[in-house]
Amino acid sequence: MAIDRVLLEILGNYFQAIVEDMARIMERTAYTTFVKETTDFSTGLVSTGGEYVAYPWKLGASPYLGLNMASALRYFERYDEGDIVICNDAYLTGPLCTHLPDVHILRPIFHDGRIVSWGYAFVHSSDVGGAVPASVWPRATEIFQEGLRLRPTKLYRAGVLNEDVRNLILDNCRIPDLVWGDIKAMCAAVNSCDRRVGEMIRKFGVETFVEGVDAVLDYAERRARAVLARIPDGTYRFSDYMEDDLQSEVPIRITVALTVEGSAISICRTRRSLCWRKCRRTCGTGASTRSTRGSRPSRRLGRRRWRTSRPRGPRSGRGFPGPSACGDGRSPAGTEMGRSG
Repeated sequence: MAIDRVLLEILGNYFQAIVEDMARIMERTAYTTFVKETTDFSTGLVSTGGEYVAYPWKLGASPYLGLNMASALRYFERYDEGDIVICNDAYLTGPLCTHLPDVHILRPIFHDGRIVSWGYAFVHSSDVGGAVPASVWPRATEIFQEGLRLRPTKLYRAGVLNEDVRNLILDNCRIPDLVWGDIKAMCAAVNSCDRRVGEMIRKFGVETFVEGVDAVLDYAERRARAVLARIPDGTYRFSDYMEDDLQSEVPIRITVALTVEGSAISICRTRRSLCWRKCRRTCGTGASTRSTRGSRPSRRLGRRRWRTSRPRGPRSGRGFPGPSACGDGRSPAGTEMGRSG
């Protein structure tokens, strides 16, 4: 059926209610300070293509908006109803994971044997092992010093807890009861998403739900493009500096060029700075590649966001419905963009 403006608003509000409920569940049932006090967590309703459909406006963190989760979703060839995937690997999940303490949960949501969407939850875990308590050590020189690294792994298979995976996680952290409490809160949140999506499908029908997801994403793209179209065409450049790489006193400059063409933009890190070259001569290596938090490839942007590019060389860096929608087509191979916010 056609999604008119009235129905679009109704469906958008339903989507929003689902993720707000998920966030409240996490806030009330998680165990650690990162959730209770600093709200370093998030929830979301995700399309089958890996795009954010809705996220909570009033609770949690939102730096993952616009990042496509398709790489993580495609990791397994087959999913069964009741599967729940857990991961924190920055190399095998596309743009999803920033560093190992960021633990992510994904649950496929089925209707009549067909995946119609995904429930998503994330929390900054208070400890995932590694060299120091809390698993955040700026002087780490490799990812193995940060803690346990989990590629996308089925924590639940068809609704049954995989005890081996649970034990592996808890045996490699300093506060297993608290960490498991946060994981259970994330699982409760995505289970709520599954239940609420089922209720929505029974009310509106599965095709209306699926078409509504696409309609919300298209609406977000139109709104975002309308804002971009008001920016005069041209190339805008800006430079900023990393506060400290803990390897030298030489600042690391990051230079970005943003090109606007109509309602599309491209972002390119155009060149290395003189400061970086000086540091390379002084330290014998690119200082930004020495820290674990700066050494992983920056998050790759999914389709329909921004076109981004960068030169070859060492890697550095890191409203309306959240648009993962502003570019046309996939980002070129090898493109990337650092963390927003």
